[in-house]
Amino acid sequence: MVRQVRVFEPRNHDLDLGGQAAQAGGQLSAGFDRYDRAPESQKVAGGQARPCTHFEQVFPLAHDALGMEQVEQANRVARPSGAVVGRHLLEMHAGHRAKATRTPGGVSVGRPSLLIVRRFEDEDLTGAEFRECDLSGARLVGVVMQDAEIDGLVTGLVVNGVEVMPYVEAELDRRYPVRVLLRSDDPSDLGAAWRELQGDWATTVERVRSMPEGSERQGVDGEWSMLETLRHLVFVHDSWFRRCVLGVTEPFTAYGLGPTDVMDREPELDPSAEPTLDEVLAIRARHAAQVEEWLAGVTTEQLAQTAPVPDDDRWPPYARGRTVRQCLGTVLTEEFEHHRFCVRDLDKLSRNDTAPERSS
Repeated sequence: MVRQVRVFEPRNHDLDLGGQAAQAGGQLSAGFDRYDRAPESQKVAGGQARPCTHFEQVFPLAHDALGMEQVEQANRVARPSGAVVGRHLLEMHAGHRAKATRTPGGVSVGRPSLLIVRRFEDEDLTGAEFRECDLSGARLVGVVMQDAEIDGLVTGLVVNGVEVMPYVEAELDRRYPVRVLLRSDDPSDLGAAWRELQGDWATTVERVRSMPEGSERQGVDGEWSMLETLRHLVFVHDSWFRRCVLGVTEPFTAYGLGPTDVMDREPELDPSAEPTLDEVLAIRARHAAQVEEWLAGVTTEQLAQTAPVPDDDRWPPYARGRTVRQCLGTVLTEEFEHHRFCVRDLDKLSRNDTAPERSS
């Protein structure tokens, strides 16, 4: 049997409820996602069919406020489209903004908003893929979930009556002790974390150089390649360190790679650029030295101050009001998480390169 994999991705969705237009970005909820629905009856093994029912109801949006530092912890999985998981959709759930918010597609979202809640009953979602979707408050009852994978901002996840995230966080700390340093407010800890992260990246660069030519340009499972990831971190430095931590208004680096809407609106960024690994590494080296020099002189008091984000409409506009520590935290988290994902994908590439060929 050939199975069609259903991919749930954010799209703009317009609602007209009770004569009052409510425009919302699709990334507010998986319920706002317009996907290609399966037919009313769906083929299963053996050629039989069973009905698939959808129930839709509209409820007021009532999500708890999320701290914006948590939002940035969700910015971990960069996609080829340039979207960054969680950044926009979770910001809109943060609740601390009463005025209309601009989504990546330019759609205004006001408060209070309305949320479509979809009920999936007796459906086969085997192999389904949810990207950039908000599944907050989702309930999975009586489901079969084998070999599933979740990447993103996950809190309060209860599996068969057990809240599992404390165990997950403890295991991640065990595997990556640098995470403890990343949560510190002590400048010396943050400096040590930065040096460790840069050392990890140096090791990974040497690894990719030992792999087959062009490995740095190969993506896995639709994720960014190593080279694209490094270009994204160039963009992160320009955005969150140079602009937000330092308050500098210099142009973005042309080789930087950011979300699609930012690539379209920031004139210095070049979506068609094809830099070499060495060219991007040279930029990264300058950036790393800049961060290390700054960390060597910063104080705890300076970290607690409001970040000097330039008063313009350039990226990231929603950083205003955050502390220097919070903006620096975005830089550190991006460095750590993207390295983790990069190593994961290089592992997959290595396994593919060494897998024995099947005889025809």
